[in-house]
Order: sequence, then structure tokens, then C-alpha cells
Amino acid sequence: MYQAIVIACMIVNPQICITFEGQQWFDTEMLCKSRALKMAEDVHKYYKGYKAINYNCRALPKGHLSK
Repeated sequence: MYQAIVIACMIVNPQICITFEGQQWFDTEMLCKSRALKMAEDVHKYYKGYKAINYNCRALPKGHLSK
């Protein structure tokens, strides 16, 4: 299973960043990537002054819901 991860940083100070971990788990990396990109699109709507800079789909070990 895969978990979507998005990192967003402040536009005015890129040293200040937040990591968002998706609360859904996906069977394929492709579905995870689609969710990560959607999360990245929405960052600025909920966190004014932040911009998504990176995303990742973390492969979770069997039986784990988080890493």
C-alpha cells in the first residue's frame, strides 16, 4: 500500500515547511500519485502563503498504516 506525502513551504520564507501525510492508503502508486497531486493543488487554499514544493508516495510495509 502507498501513502501520499506533500511538503509545502512558506513563499516568503522557504525554510519554514509543513509535511502533510494523506489519511488514505492506495493499492497502486499511480492512485497515490493522483491523490498527492490533488493535495498539492489544495495547499494554498487552506494554508495561505504556502506553496507545495514536493510530493512522494511512500510504500508502506505489509501490515503498517504509517511509517
